[in-house]
This record gives sequence, structure tokens and C-alpha cells, in this order.
Amino acid sequence: MARGLRRFAWAGGVAARVRLGVALLAAFAALIWFGCKDKKPAPEPPPTAAVPPPAGLLADVFLTTPDVTWQRVRGKVGGPAALLPTTFPTLVVTLLGMPPQVAEQLDANLPAYGAVLELGPGGALDVVLAVHLRDEARVIETLTAGQEPRYTAKKDASGVLLIEPKVKSSDPFAAMGIANHYLIASKSPQALVAASGYVTRTLPTLPKPASELTLVAGHDALAGPIAVRIRAEWAAFKKAREKDDQELRQQHGGRAPDFGDPAAALADIDGKIRRLTEIMTDLAQARLEMNSDETGVHSRLAMVPQPGAGVASREIGALVVGDPNPVLELPAGSVVALLTRDSDEVRKAGAQDQVDGLAHVLGDRIAAEDRKKVGDVLEGWARGRGDWIVAGVEWTAESRALLVRGSVKDGATLDKAVEGMFELTKVPGLKDPIEQFAGKIAFGKPTTDGPYKTIHVQREAPSRNAETKKEGAKGDVVVKRRKGSDSGEFDVSWQIDPAASLFRILATANAKAWLAAESKAKPPTLGEDPEIANAVRALGNDSSFVFLFQPFKLMVGLTSRSSAQQKPSSAPVVFSYGRSKADGWFRLDLPYGVVAEVARGILTR
Repeated sequence: MARGLRRFAWAGGVAARVRLGVALLAAFAALIWFGCKDKKPAPEPPPTAAVPPPAGLLADVFLTTPDVTWQRVRGKVGGPAALLPTTFPTLVVTLLGMPPQVAEQLDANLPAYGAVLELGPGGALDVVLAVHLRDEARVIETLTAGQEPRYTAKKDASGVLLIEPKVKSSDPFAAMGIANHYLIASKSPQALVAASGYVTRTLPTLPKPASELTLVAGHDALAGPIAVRIRAEWAAFKKAREKDDQELRQQHGGRAPDFGDPAAALADIDGKIRRLTEIMTDLAQARLEMNSDETGVHSRLAMVPQPGAGVASREIGALVVGDPNPVLELPAGSVVALLTRDSDEVRKAGAQDQVDGLAHVLGDRIAAEDRKKVGDVLEGWARGRGDWIVAGVEWTAESRALLVRGSVKDGATLDKAVEGMFELTKVPGLKDPIEQFAGKIAFGKPTTDGPYKTIHVQREAPSRNAETKKEGAKGDVVVKRRKGSDSGEFDVSWQIDPAASLFRILATANAKAWLAAESKAKPPTLGEDPEIANAVRALGNDSSFVFLFQPFKLMVGLTSRSSAQQKPSSAPVVFSYGRSKADGWFRLDLPYGVVAEVARGILTR
């Protein structure tokens, strides 16, 4: 994996901390779910003169088919979706607190348009949404006429007719207006006035995107306010964590906390954030596309570099891509699967990054000679293996196993590196944190059985202390502590096959029996499950990283119930990234079962 793209994935969590922006975008994205079936589309009004983008524009938003999308998604999600309004127009008037009669004048079959704005440098985020009206005059009459009208209408100098409720509201879209046959809504009047002309006169004249929901951010926004916001959010987060570091040091008498130095770790991450913003500021465009089909909801973020050999072009161009088929060759019981492809240069640099990161986190707890041991093993692993590696966690009621496969470049170096990893657990700087979190681990000597080498592992889980309190003879409280621990044994077997340019590592309770059963009858694979095969093959042949997760099957495995009895749906969640020609991309595929669980959590919060 290219380091820059890894940082892109990690730093998405930092950007997500912009609470208002996320909340508005989430509410806005939800609008695509709603529509009505029986309305005939009204013709779009003829385009008028375009107006320039408003100040503070972060992204253009296009809702291409809200009606069709809602009919599909609402039917597939079921359950919690039944609590939401049944049509797109009904949702709009509900969010705006408008009379139900207005819903009849909202055209759910034509695209809706929007803009994400920053209200001043570093200011609040707002979303301006425009929905096409069938009869503008009738809507104005419905809102402002009658014996006791609930709204007043006032023409703004910008040309938008501001619709103001007589009773002030704190709804998410509290500002409303009408212009150019569109009902416009936003959180603040400032944003509505600034962007009304752009969303009703410029965006409708642009080519209609093929995706159901599309957000487009240009170079000026990416290199300017978006990058600035990410830096500011990271700086605030870092400052808070540094304060935590100071408090931890006070708790430890002024010395660094056990098993890690937060300040040092933050310094390492800080460099990665800077690299992220360098890549972002060198993008010509970022385009988020969301679609739905019979299987689930699919999101794709495309990153288009600026012309030339800038940092974005170099990072994206360094990605090694290929087909995702190694994932499909994993055992069918694999509830988690991961595939990565990378180059010699990236593997070498990644090994050094890991050593540097370890030094940052552990500080002086790991001696220089021990850091060299770690570096030698990681470098050997990077030089010995080839350009792809796949790992799967098999977790069923009958079996628990970790399986790793990959290509081989230097078999002898790789074999030495695998054995060296077991020795690293004895390094003082690593031994203590490993025992703290994983328990005491003892490794046997390697044995050879056919093409495999095997090491038997004994593990004693960390002790769990329990307290029993009772009143003593003199009225004092006596506290007794009892210790409990779990122990376990398993095997780690590996095979290096230079002839086939492949290696294999297996960790399970009884590797010999597992391999013997496999040799007698080839077990079913993930590729034999149509739901998984379709989800993985949809990625094409330009993926560099694939992560697949089957949450419902894992839940069955954790409860130790027979998967044959429950027959849970595969419902795979797939996160991936890669390169298509010169453009980089991220992709997230969510099955409807997972979407339903997320919706249930939001609606019952």
C-alpha cells in the first residue's frame, strides 16, 4: 500500500469530527431516499444565465433520482425505514415544518441540487438545498395567504423570495426561500441568499451526473478551506491528547506512561497529517458518488490529481493494483478478509516507518540494539515477500483459524523473517506490553512436518483480579483479591514454496489436523458464495487494498451456535481503494442488512 493513501483513510476520522458539517450532510444525503411513484415528471424549466459560485463553496451536490432511489432503498431496508416519511415531498415538508399541501407541488422526479458552504474562514458549515416546484405561485399562496397565514414573504435584493415563519423554528433547515421555480432551504439565511442563484441557475445547467447522489469538491476548496479545516481539527485533537499526556505523566510521578508515550506518538501522526494535506492540495477534484441497487448502497470517492508530477500523482501512481481474486480463494468460514498489494519500494519504506513508529511509541523502553532486531525482521519480511498478501480470519462454531497467503520474492529471506518474528516477543521493550494485553506467551522449537514448519504456542491470558469485600470482626472492611486467568494452546504453521512463488501461514488450535482435513477434501471458499463473489468482483482489476467483513456470520460464530442451523446472510461489508489510470479511488459497499442496523441505531438513539 502506498503510505499516502493509508493516511487518507486514517485521517478521514479527523475530518469526521466536524460535527455540524457531518450532521447537515447526513440529513441532506437522507433526502435521496424519498420520492413518490405516481407523479408524471414535469418538464425542467429552461436554463437561465449561470451565476458564479458563492464565496466559501466547499462542494456541489446533485440528487439525480430521489424518487427511484427511495422506492428501492426503503423497500430493501424495511424495519426502521417505515418510521420515515413515505415520499420525498413529504420528507421535505416535514423537515421544513411546512403545511402538507406543499408536498403536492414538489416534483420528486426531477433532480434536486445543493451546495455545501463555509460561512466565513473557519466558520460554520451549511447546506443549501433546492427542490423543483410544479407551481411556484400556488406554493407562495399556500404559505402566505388565508385568514391566518403562518408565513410572510419578503423579496431579497438577491432576487430570492424569503419565506419566514411567524413562529421562529429551530429546525435543521430553518431558512427558506423561493427562486427560479425552486424551493430553497438551508440552516441560515446568510447561506441561502449567498447560494440561491448558484443552486437554481448554475447547477441545473451542468451535465447531469450518472450517480444518484454526487458531491464534487474542486481544487480551490480542497487546497483552501477543506485543508485548513482538517489542519485545525487535527491541531485541536492533538492539543487535547497532549493534555491527556501531561495528566498521565502526573499520575506516574512525572515519567512517561507505561507502554507508550502519547506525545511521541502524536508527533509521528502529525507528520502523516501534513502529508495528507499535501496530497489533498494537489488534487484537481474529489468526487463522492453514491448509488443503490438490489444488494445495497455503494459509495465511491474519486481523486483526480492536478496535471504534472505533483505529490498526488506520485502517491496514486505508486499504487500496485490487480484483481481481488485472492480474497475469494480464502475458506468460506472467513468472516474477515484483507488483501493488499504494494511495491518493493513501498514495502521497504513501510518497514522503516513501522520501526520509526515503534521508536516513537516506546521511546527509551526499547534499546537501540533491540530496535535494530525489529528493523532487521521487518526488513526481511518486506524483502522476502512479493507484491500481494491476503489474510482471513475463520470464525465459526466449529473452527477458529488465521490464514495468511501471499506471493514470494526471496523464499530464504522470508523464512528467516517468519522465525524471527517469534524471537521479537522476547525483546524487553516489546515483551511487557505484549504480556500486558495478550498474556504470557511461550513458543516451542520449530518442527518440520512435510512442507510445513510448525511452532507450538502456549498462552496464559492476562490475570483478572476480582475483589470480595466483607466486614471484619472489628467493623473494618477486609478486601480479598483473587486472581483468575485463561490459558490456551495453538499452533503456527508456515510453508514457503519458491517453486510456486507462494507462502502460507496458518494459526489454529491443531494445525496438523486442520491441514490433514484440508488435504482430504478441499474446503469451500468465499468465491462459492454468490453474494460475496459479486461484491468482490464488482471492484474490477484496479484495487490495491480490499477489506471484507461479514458481521452477521461473526455474530453467529461468537455465540457458538451452528451456522448450519441459523444460516445467516453473508451481507459482506467491503472497503477498498486503488487506482484507475491516473485517478485514485476509495470505495465502501454496505449491504442493506447493515444499513438497516445503522438506521435502527440512529432512530432509536
